[in-house]
Amino acid sequence: EKIQVTVALTPITIEPIAMDTDVTGVLSRWVESVTYSFTLGAESKIAATLTASSFEHTVEIRRADGVSVATSEETRARQKAKAAPNLPLAAGEYRIIVRGDDGEVSEGEFTLRVEAVVDPPTKRRGGR
Repeated sequence: EKIQVTVALTPITIEPIAMDTDVTGVLSRWVESVTYSFTLGAESKIAATLTASSFEHTVEIRRADGVSVATSEETRARQKAKAAPNLPLAAGEYRIIVRGDDGEVSEGEFTLRVEAVVDPPTKRRGGR
């Protein structure tokens, strides 16, 4: 016996985010994740920092082809979740995915910041 199934796909809206700026967004029972995009013009080390006051949250950085390059730990409300790859990212387009708690409905506002990371100078040993 054949069973007819209808699948409705909801397109993902990808919002651009500029480096070194804050954006605010909202998660709800109808919006479980928000996706942002940014482009690196040159190889760079970056970090994405997410703060949400009312729900546990996670932030992930992916290449445009969907491969994950960094994911934060799930972080409690009012604390910062940070995703930062250990190595510089190649020039190109990337996505940042903001998600709430996997097991519960996450509702409320969040703030996301993407910024360049500068390594501290290395200390010289010995010498004059």
